[in-house]
Amino acid sequence: MIGWPSENPVSGGNIFYRALDNPLWLVKYNRFSSKVNRAFGALTLSYPLTSWLTANARGGFNTYTDGQRSLTRTGGVTDPNGRVWTRDVTNSEYDFNYFLAANTNLSDDLDLSVTAGLNQNQREYQSKFVDGDGIIDNSVQNLAAVTTVLGRSDFRSLQRLYAAYADVNIGFKKYLYVGITARNDWSSTLVNPKNPTASQNSYFYPGVSTSFVLSDAMDLSSTPISYAKIRASFTQVGNEARPYQTATVYSINQPFVSSTGTRINRASLGNTLGNADLVNELTKELEFGADLRLFNGRVGIDFSWFKRNSFNQITSTDLPSTSGFSSAIVNAGEIQNKGIELGLNLDIVKTDNGFNWNTSVNFTRIRSLIVDAGDGSEIIVGGVLDIGNIHREGQPYGMLFGTKMARVDNNDINSPVLINKTDGLPIFLPTNEIVGDPNPDFIMGMINTFSFKGFTLTALFDWKQGGQVFTSTGASLLLRGQLAFQEDREAFRVIPGVYGNPQTYEPVLVDGKTVENTTGITPFESHFSKGFGAYGASETNIYDGTVYRLREVSLAYTFPKSVVKNTPFGNLRLSVSGRNLWFLAPNFLPDLNMDPEVLGFTAASNIQGIELGTTPTTRRFGVNLYATF
Repeated sequence: MIGWPSENPVSGGNIFYRALDNPLWLVKYNRFSSKVNRAFGALTLSYPLTSWLTANARGGFNTYTDGQRSLTRTGGVTDPNGRVWTRDVTNSEYDFNYFLAANTNLSDDLDLSVTAGLNQNQREYQSKFVDGDGIIDNSVQNLAAVTTVLGRSDFRSLQRLYAAYADVNIGFKKYLYVGITARNDWSSTLVNPKNPTASQNSYFYPGVSTSFVLSDAMDLSSTPISYAKIRASFTQVGNEARPYQTATVYSINQPFVSSTGTRINRASLGNTLGNADLVNELTKELEFGADLRLFNGRVGIDFSWFKRNSFNQITSTDLPSTSGFSSAIVNAGEIQNKGIELGLNLDIVKTDNGFNWNTSVNFTRIRSLIVDAGDGSEIIVGGVLDIGNIHREGQPYGMLFGTKMARVDNNDINSPVLINKTDGLPIFLPTNEIVGDPNPDFIMGMINTFSFKGFTLTALFDWKQGGQVFTSTGASLLLRGQLAFQEDREAFRVIPGVYGNPQTYEPVLVDGKTVENTTGITPFESHFSKGFGAYGASETNIYDGTVYRLREVSLAYTFPKSVVKNTPFGNLRLSVSGRNLWFLAPNFLPDLNMDPEVLGFTAASNIQGIELGTTPTTRRFGVNLYATF
């Protein structure tokens, strides 16, 4: 596109060689803006009632407004008339805690600390949206200068949570500790609209923990151990629903105006069936851990094993269209996560002249399992086109679900693909299947810190092993032969595989043996059919998401006290840093240079392992000056 015209010199409209908007024209004229104003604050009050009892009050708020505006200029292909819409968002949260804190010694060997109090939380959200089509004059691009207002919406939500809680800790001889926690929540989002006095919006969850400091309980001076602690805990955590999931609601639509000018007000029933009997989610977790420090603290090891089960997950499930709804809000199933977390801290070099080298390594491995997916034994989480995520009993969380090629053995990904002898192309299975696991095998991070006479150099390296990713960017480029390794894209090809029957999805056998495919396909069939690329089966566009990354490097200098003592500064530190400096995804398509960390859905959607032509990640460089007065 470089060097070719993108704009009509007379009308200012789009020019492109195909029926799409020229990206250069889009960048110049079609803009989205977001203006955010935020205010936040907190206040803490504390008053000692006695030498061992203190009354406390803490509260804060966080509120912001976001004025969004999207402009589509006239003269484009997508919307020739031009379009403008605005959305004004206001979001506020208020949180207050009132509690008593007691710390006392019950005896010479026994100490007690207790915290008990109340919590209030309120969250408000409002969004006003106006959409207009047909910009009258591109010099006046606002909603007062459009031919048609397509729609308006005004959405508001309000939710409140009240809680009572207590935390009790007992210590014996400063080396054995036992903790007990308890909390009860009352949530407005779980109130039954049919029976507001029902107790389902109230839920209680306790927990217990213990720790034993071996190095304080016994003499370990003859060993390399300078500190040793073991711990165990069992906790429960409740979780509320999002607002307005307990009721099936109507939305108010724009009035219908008849040919005689009569206005008829309209309301439409939503497609989601609410659940008046919805209850809270509950997560139970068991954890064991150990904290060791060796050789006077130069080696530190922190290990944890955990098992976490979540029950009564609040989710939506598909309904048959004959019910009048497309989905329903339900409490469904049980999800289990168990794994290990290992932290290693090493003072590799520590010299008298001030040169130090410290390395910190964190390793996490988690295995998820859908224990119960409710009625039907599976929940389709969502997705796009022919790829999505599914929770299926006996499988890990959020497996990739899409179209799959038939094979001699459909349970073996390495088994030969079945080819239709008529066209030489793969045979697809009649139903969508699990085609990948987006969950990584493990995640590891390493921080190296070098310091010498005020200078500090820090480097953070990340390693994510495994976890499969569907990439639409790779599929599109592969389809059009735009990757460097596809220079020979005009050749006729024979797809590796054996002949199969497209009706039975079984291999064709001759004398009891499979027959190797020899049917050639044209370059067009190879690129623009179901051979591979965007028109291929979902599984052909899934790759291993292993990635190595130099996450961040920073160099800082702390000015010595002798330099700042005659200045207004107490401390002065200057640093430069770079983030996302390098990454390598060795198992992705050659020449694609795509970052597996970029996915096409927000975290709130619970969609994972799907990339949808998203913007590439960027490198960031910064300079920071830190000063105290």
